[in-house]
Amino acid sequence: MDFREIMQDAITLFAIVNPIGGIPFFLEITKNKSEKEKTHIAYLTWVTGVVLLAGFSFAGQAMLDLVFHITLNDIKIAGGALLLVISILNIVKNTGKDEHHGVSASELSAVPLAFPLLVGPGSLVTSVIIFQKQGFLLSMVIILAVSVCMWATLRYSEPLFKFIGEMGTKVFSKVMSVILAAIAVRFIMTGITSYLK
Repeated sequence: MDFREIMQDAITLFAIVNPIGGIPFFLEITKNKSEKEKTHIAYLTWVTGVVLLAGFSFAGQAMLDLVFHITLNDIKIAGGALLLVISILNIVKNTGKDEHHGVSASELSAVPLAFPLLVGPGSLVTSVIIFQKQGFLLSMVIILAVSVCMWATLRYSEPLFKFIGEMGTKVFSKVMSVILAAIAVRFIMTGITSYLK
Protein backbone atom coordinates (compact mmCIF):
# COMPACT_ATOMS: atom_id res chain seq x y z
CA MET A 1 0.00 0.00 0.00
CA ASP A 2 1.50 3.29 -1.16
CA PHE A 3 0.06 6.01 1.09
CA ARG A 4 1.47 8.80 -1.08
CA GLU A 5 -0.23 7.37 -4.18
CA ILE A 6 -3.52 7.03 -2.29
CA MET A 7 -3.32 10.68 -1.23
CA GLN A 8 -2.52 11.74 -4.79
CA ASP A 9 -5.56 9.87 -6.10
CA ALA A 10 -7.78 11.41 -3.42
CA ILE A 11 -6.51 14.93 -4.12
CA THR A 12 -6.93 14.41 -7.87
CA LEU A 13 -10.53 13.26 -7.50
CA PHE A 14 -11.31 16.13 -5.11
CA ALA A 15 -9.81 18.66 -7.52
CA ILE A 16 -11.91 17.32 -10.40
CA VAL A 17 -15.11 17.19 -8.33
CA ASN A 18 -14.31 20.74 -7.12
CA PRO A 19 -17.12 21.26 -4.60
CA ILE A 20 -16.02 24.87 -4.09
CA GLY A 21 -17.03 25.54 -7.68
CA GLY A 22 -20.53 24.26 -6.87
CA ILE A 23 -21.04 26.64 -3.94
CA PRO A 24 -22.55 29.54 -5.98
CA PHE A 25 -25.17 27.26 -7.53
CA PHE A 26 -25.90 25.63 -4.17
CA LEU A 27 -26.35 29.03 -2.51
CA GLU A 28 -28.63 30.15 -5.32
CA ILE A 29 -31.03 27.21 -5.11
CA THR A 30 -31.10 27.31 -1.30
CA LYS A 31 -31.21 31.07 -0.70
CA ASN A 32 -34.85 31.00 0.47
CA LYS A 33 -34.58 27.69 2.32
CA SER A 34 -34.39 26.92 6.03
CA GLU A 35 -31.29 25.38 7.61
CA LYS A 36 -33.06 22.02 7.75
CA GLU A 37 -33.87 22.18 4.03
CA LYS A 38 -30.30 23.23 3.19
CA THR A 39 -28.96 20.25 5.15
CA HIS A 40 -31.36 17.96 3.31
CA ILE A 41 -30.36 19.31 -0.11
CA ALA A 42 -26.65 18.95 0.72
CA TYR A 43 -27.39 15.38 1.84
CA LEU A 44 -29.20 14.58 -1.43
CA THR A 45 -26.26 15.95 -3.39
CA TRP A 46 -23.86 13.86 -1.32
CA VAL A 47 -25.88 10.66 -1.77
CA THR A 48 -26.18 11.21 -5.52
CA GLY A 49 -22.43 11.84 -5.81
CA VAL A 50 -21.49 8.76 -3.77
CA VAL A 51 -23.82 6.47 -5.74
CA LEU A 52 -22.55 7.77 -9.08
CA LEU A 53 -18.85 7.58 -8.20
CA ALA A 54 -19.04 4.22 -6.41
CA GLY A 55 -21.35 2.65 -8.98
CA PHE A 56 -19.37 3.88 -11.96
CA SER A 57 -16.00 2.91 -10.51
CA PHE A 58 -17.28 -0.60 -9.77
CA ALA A 59 -19.12 -1.24 -13.03
CA GLY A 60 -17.08 1.10 -15.17
CA GLN A 61 -16.64 0.82 -18.86
CA ALA A 62 -17.82 -2.80 -18.98
CA MET A 63 -21.34 -1.76 -18.01
CA LEU A 64 -21.38 1.03 -20.58
CA ASP A 65 -20.04 -1.14 -23.38
CA LEU A 66 -21.99 -4.35 -22.70
CA VAL A 67 -25.33 -3.03 -21.47
CA PHE A 68 -25.86 0.42 -22.95
CA HIS A 69 -23.26 0.38 -25.74
CA ILE A 70 -22.13 3.79 -24.50
CA THR A 71 -18.47 4.73 -24.50
CA LEU A 72 -16.63 7.12 -22.21
CA ASN A 73 -16.39 9.47 -25.18
CA ASP A 74 -20.21 9.57 -25.35
CA ILE A 75 -20.30 10.54 -21.68
CA LYS A 76 -17.68 13.24 -22.23
CA ILE A 77 -19.54 14.81 -25.17
CA ALA A 78 -23.02 14.64 -23.57
CA GLY A 79 -21.80 15.82 -20.17
CA GLY A 80 -19.70 18.55 -21.75
CA ALA A 81 -22.65 19.82 -23.80
CA LEU A 82 -24.88 19.97 -20.70
CA LEU A 83 -22.18 21.73 -18.69
CA LEU A 84 -21.70 24.28 -21.48
CA VAL A 85 -25.41 25.13 -21.52
CA ILE A 86 -25.48 25.46 -17.72
CA SER A 87 -22.39 27.67 -17.67
CA ILE A 88 -23.73 29.98 -20.41
CA LEU A 89 -27.05 30.36 -18.57
CA ASN A 90 -25.19 31.15 -15.34
CA ILE A 91 -23.13 33.83 -17.10
CA VAL A 92 -25.93 35.67 -18.93
CA LYS A 93 -28.89 35.27 -16.57
CA ASN A 94 -30.13 37.90 -14.12
CA THR A 95 -28.94 36.63 -10.74
CA GLY A 96 -31.52 38.78 -9.00
CA LYS A 97 -34.32 36.52 -10.20
CA ASP A 98 -35.04 33.04 -8.92
CA GLU A 99 -35.77 31.25 -12.17
CA HIS A 100 -35.56 27.47 -12.25
CA HIS A 101 -38.58 26.83 -14.46
CA GLY A 102 -40.60 25.21 -11.69
CA VAL A 103 -37.91 22.69 -10.75
CA SER A 104 -37.55 22.13 -7.02
CA ALA A 105 -34.30 22.66 -5.16
CA SER A 106 -34.21 18.96 -4.25
CA GLU A 107 -34.34 18.00 -7.93
CA LEU A 108 -31.69 20.57 -8.81
CA SER A 109 -29.44 19.10 -6.11
CA ALA A 110 -29.30 15.84 -8.07
CA VAL A 111 -29.24 17.32 -11.59
CA PRO A 112 -27.33 19.44 -12.41
CA LEU A 113 -25.57 20.07 -9.06
CA ALA A 114 -24.48 16.51 -8.25
CA PHE A 115 -24.34 15.48 -11.92
CA PRO A 116 -22.75 16.80 -14.04
CA LEU A 117 -21.60 19.94 -12.15
CA LEU A 118 -19.72 18.08 -9.38
CA VAL A 119 -19.66 14.46 -10.46
CA GLY A 120 -19.11 14.85 -14.18
CA PRO A 121 -17.37 12.89 -16.92
CA GLY A 122 -13.93 13.74 -15.58
CA SER A 123 -14.61 12.49 -12.06
CA LEU A 124 -16.39 9.36 -13.36
CA VAL A 125 -13.44 8.46 -15.55
CA THR A 126 -11.05 9.21 -12.67
CA SER A 127 -13.04 6.93 -10.34
CA VAL A 128 -12.64 4.07 -12.83
CA ILE A 129 -8.88 4.65 -13.02
CA ILE A 130 -8.59 4.76 -9.22
CA PHE A 131 -10.57 1.53 -8.95
CA GLN A 132 -8.20 -0.17 -11.40
CA LYS A 133 -5.15 1.08 -9.49
CA GLN A 134 -6.25 0.73 -5.87
CA GLY A 135 -8.83 -2.05 -5.91
CA PHE A 136 -12.33 -2.07 -4.48
CA LEU A 137 -11.71 -1.28 -0.79
CA LEU A 138 -9.24 1.60 -1.16
CA SER A 139 -11.13 3.17 -4.05
CA MET A 140 -14.32 3.16 -1.97
CA VAL A 141 -12.44 4.80 0.94
CA ILE A 142 -11.13 7.51 -1.41
CA ILE A 143 -14.57 8.12 -2.91
CA LEU A 144 -16.18 8.29 0.53
CA ALA A 145 -13.55 10.74 1.81
CA VAL A 146 -13.93 13.02 -1.21
CA SER A 147 -17.73 12.88 -1.04
CA VAL A 148 -17.70 13.78 2.67
CA CYS A 149 -15.56 16.82 1.81
CA MET A 150 -18.09 17.67 -0.89
CA TRP A 151 -20.96 17.47 1.60
CA ALA A 152 -19.13 19.59 4.20
CA THR A 153 -18.27 22.26 1.61
CA LEU A 154 -21.89 22.56 0.49
CA ARG A 155 -23.36 22.31 3.98
CA TYR A 156 -21.17 25.13 5.28
CA SER A 157 -21.05 27.09 2.04
CA GLU A 158 -22.75 30.13 3.55
CA PRO A 159 -20.13 30.87 6.22
CA LEU A 160 -17.40 30.16 3.67
CA PHE A 161 -18.82 32.77 1.35
CA LYS A 162 -19.25 35.35 4.12
CA PHE A 163 -15.50 35.86 3.86
CA ILE A 164 -15.93 36.89 0.23
CA GLY A 165 -19.05 39.05 0.44
CA GLU A 166 -22.00 39.44 -1.93
CA MET A 167 -20.07 41.11 -4.75
CA GLY A 168 -17.23 38.64 -4.40
CA THR A 169 -19.74 35.81 -4.52
CA LYS A 170 -21.24 37.09 -7.78
CA VAL A 171 -17.84 37.65 -9.37
CA PHE A 172 -16.60 34.25 -8.23
CA SER A 173 -19.76 32.62 -9.61
CA LYS A 174 -19.27 34.23 -13.04
CA VAL A 175 -15.57 33.35 -13.13
CA MET A 176 -16.34 29.77 -12.19
CA SER A 177 -18.98 29.64 -14.92
CA VAL A 178 -16.40 30.73 -17.50
CA ILE A 179 -13.97 28.10 -16.22
CA LEU A 180 -16.79 25.55 -16.29
CA ALA A 181 -17.51 26.48 -19.90
CA ALA A 182 -13.85 25.91 -20.76
CA ILE A 183 -13.92 22.51 -19.04
CA ALA A 184 -17.10 21.66 -20.95
CA VAL A 185 -15.46 22.55 -24.27
CA ARG A 186 -12.46 20.41 -23.33
CA PHE A 187 -14.73 17.45 -22.57
CA ILE A 188 -16.50 17.84 -25.90
CA MET A 189 -13.30 18.25 -27.88
CA THR A 190 -11.51 15.30 -26.26
CA GLY A 191 -14.57 13.13 -26.93
CA ILE A 192 -14.74 14.20 -30.57
CA THR A 193 -10.98 13.85 -31.02
CA SER A 194 -11.11 10.30 -29.68
CA TYR A 195 -13.86 9.46 -32.18
CA LEU A 196 -11.85 10.89 -35.06
CA LYS A 197 -8.80 8.86 -34.07
